[in-house]
Amino acid sequence: MINISNEHVFAEFLKEKIKERGYKLRELGRKSGVSYSYLSKIINGNTQNPPSPEVLEKLAEHLHCSYVELMQKAGYLSVVDKREVEYHLPAKETVILPVLKSIVRDKGIYDDTNILNYKKILSEELDSGEYFFLKVQSDLQSSRIRPGDLLLVKRQKNIENGDVAVFFCDDEEFFQELPQEKALVMRLYRVGNRFIIRPDCPELPLIILDKVKIIGKVVKVSFEP
Repeated sequence: MINISNEHVFAEFLKEKIKERGYKLRELGRKSGVSYSYLSKIINGNTQNPPSPEVLEKLAEHLHCSYVELMQKAGYLSVVDKREVEYHLPAKETVILPVLKSIVRDKGIYDDTNILNYKKILSEELDSGEYFFLKVQSDLQSSRIRPGDLLLVKRQKNIENGDVAVFFCDDEEFFQELPQEKALVMRLYRVGNRFIIRPDCPELPLIILDKVKIIGKVVKVSFEP
């Protein structure tokens, strides 16, 4: 369950940021794509739930504050109660990340239609940056990762050779049978401006890609038992 912070605190924080940027509410709505009526409800504390991660992502870009900071204020990033637990060990901080079922081209990563649920993870498992979970829905062809496995993905535009990447590909010659609107997950190797997929089976040929847009890097896999 999302740890929803005090609505008044979030509303006051948003008011302060809007004032710092010198925006009128309608102007912010027009630039961010978030409706004026919804922004007004947030400011006045008239919403039952915090804005979605997708809305916060849009606002962060125009308010010149970090997406992570807005996620914290909205209650998506939480801290476990610090009361001592058994053996008198202090509780550890946790972060709540969205679990996505897919990433669809021309939609925000955190679009409501992409999100399955939310999952806690120890903050010590993450370094700086933005993360999300991705639930594998189909066979990935060149990887041991299978449907049902849960991927922890760090959002970034570049990868190292051999990284398992989440990406969009427009090379229709090689992916005629795959849905072009959804992101793929495969291990990539870079050669100049091209990427190469080396299938796990040595009998299969290499696949060379020209048109690739990296969304993130898979940093951890939880295999479905």
